[in-house]
Amino acid sequence: MCTVLLGYRTVPGYHLVLAANRDEFYQRSTVTAQPWEAPSPIVGGRDLEAGGTWMGITAAGRWAVVTNYREFPIPPIAPHSRGDLVARFLSETVSLEDYLADLRQRPNDYHGYNLLLGEGSRIAYISNRGAEQAKVAPGWHGLSNHLLDTPWPKVVHGINSLKAWSADPAILDSEKAFQFLQHQQQAPDQDLPQTGIGLDWERKLSALFIETEKYGTRCSSLLLIDVEGNVTFQERSYVPEANAKFNFHWSLD
Repeated sequence: MCTVLLGYRTVPGYHLVLAANRDEFYQRSTVTAQPWEAPSPIVGGRDLEAGGTWMGITAAGRWAVVTNYREFPIPPIAPHSRGDLVARFLSETVSLEDYLADLRQRPNDYHGYNLLLGEGSRIAYISNRGAEQAKVAPGWHGLSNHLLDTPWPKVVHGINSLKAWSADPAILDSEKAFQFLQHQQQAPDQDLPQTGIGLDWERKLSALFIETEKYGTRCSSLLLIDVEGNVTFQERSYVPEANAKFNFHWSLD
């Protein structure tokens, strides 16, 4: 997952409004969003190469999403896949605080990551690249492949789009959310970050929706949790999943 946009206690009637894009190599084997095999409590996609997931939620409303931290040159192989960060949190019964404490003790077990975790009315963020774990305050937040709320152009554009989309909470049209997540305009050169990948790739990766020959946006996700405990989790998968659509709705236990 490479761009995550959220409104936390900012939209009347909702605890959380979250929209996200997952960017990955097209050839990486993936299962699209669905309930995992029992006894796993996870609803979400699955990376078949490493077994984890980029985003998921449980019936009780515990959720998590991870993005890579972009850094070059790429460090040596890490012991664990970053998708394991999401899968472990959703599969275990350990508290949010204990899970974060454990991760702080093992910063080198994963390549650079950003992790957002939700449990009950709380959201926390942790990265192993220069940011201490922190409670996320109510408000509008954006995350891409740098630290939380780093104002990369696609993060700023995405947050503004999410705000506009949710301005009338009585009419949250999910199809319009998936439309703004497919914004392909690249940022002007003067606004590009410098992450060591070269100007051509900085341009390509600056769009909210990425499309190149071998790498791009594989799916978009929308997660809504209202104040009455109703959950909507939707995913739209693109190539090579042939535009599959998945919609899940339930009330929290």
